[in-house]
Amino acid sequence: MRRRGPDVVVVDGSGAERGPALCSVLGRNGLTAESASALDIKTHSKACVLLLMPVDELPDDGHHVLSVVAGLRGRFEGRFVVAWHVPHRVRAKVAATVGNSAALLLGTSWQRELVRHATAFDAVRCRDRQVRELVSARRIGGKAVERFRADLDAVDPLALHDITAQVADHGEETRLFWPPPESIVEALRLRNAVVAGG
Repeated sequence: MRRRGPDVVVVDGSGAERGPALCSVLGRNGLTAESASALDIKTHSKACVLLLMPVDELPDDGHHVLSVVAGLRGRFEGRFVVAWHVPHRVRAKVAATVGNSAALLLGTSWQRELVRHATAFDAVRCRDRQVRELVSARRIGGKAVERFRADLDAVDPLALHDITAQVADHGEETRLFWPPPESIVEALRLRNAVVAGG
């Protein structure tokens, strides 16, 4: 019997090597997931692609993602969710430049969205709008985010954007950690549900 492909492929362009950890978390939430390189996106046409992208420096893997997505225009139609990666070392700098959107960088930001909206999917859509605004004026690796977003929207007009920010637990010793990616899980479910529902 031919093996069923994954629900999600995780392409890590952040340079942080979080792909395997995210795959494990997605698996515990009922979504089969595999790590893949940007060059493998076209081979996973039935899976939703989760792109993990940085908000600051752009490593080689990130350059590959930008190049591959630009090359997909007019040649590939897929389903995409972008999770913008904010490590703790740049969190304060990003927060200082985004004004009211800085609340997205709090570890409790997803819970706040759930309280404000009737359903998780409504919260995902609202978060998508906020994240697009947050990253719209930024440049990564000297390249404008707007160009990447335009390329991605041409490949998937329903692509969703989210953010994952590393936070600090100031106990007896300061511990850095990534909050559970609950909003990313819901964004992936919504992107799949829209396709399934036509």
